[in-house]
Amino acid sequence: MFQREVLCATLVAGAAACHSMATIGYPQEYIDVAQPERVWVTRFDDSVEVITHPVIHGDTLSGFTLSGFAEMPISDVKFVRANVAAPVRTVLLVGAATLGAGALVVTLTGSKSDQTSNVCTNSQDQQAVCPK
Repeated sequence: MFQREVLCATLVAGAAACHSMATIGYPQEYIDVAQPERVWVTRFDDSVEVITHPVIHGDTLSGFTLSGFAEMPISDVKFVRANVAAPVRTVLLVGAATLGAGALVVTLTGSKSDQTSNVCTNSQDQQAVCPK
């Protein structure tokens, strides 16, 4: 049971590490090229609206919101945020996972270099087994 919880937590952390929210500098080009599933639009009155399947036609942003289909002029948009890939965080996650897996293997298997010889000499210069 504990292993399943650890696996789920690792997968969630991995998904979070591979993406991050970023402000999009050129929304028209980004939406046309990346075709994101969802964007977060902030208007000049600081209201935020989540738009799924956004499309830009001319100077109008359209897509679906919780209340249905919506359209808004790009001039009404203060900025657009989207979930984008985070390659540096992904590399760090993979590195940390690799180090953790290596440490786990070393811990579980033990290290042969830690064992010392248990042969010693006694007072009569004969070899005998010494207690640890």
